Amino acid sequence: MNMVIENVRQLRGNVDDSCPMGPNGKRQHTYDYREGGCRQVKDAELSANLGWAMPGTGSAMVMQRG
Repeated sequence: MNMVIENVRQLRGNVDDSCPMGPNGKRQHTYDYREGGCRQVKDAELSANLGWAMPGTGSAMVMQRG
């Protein structure tokens, strides 16, 4: 479920991470993907979640902004 939440945040553009706060009090995404940097993906339009419990079971979900 955490991956689904992260992908929704990415698509909405509101990832709560270590990006600096802007003058308006909101996060200002730098799109610096280094460790400890901003993890918001620039202009995210599509996301995918893949999961499995054991070799015989699995799941996949693709989401699109819109």
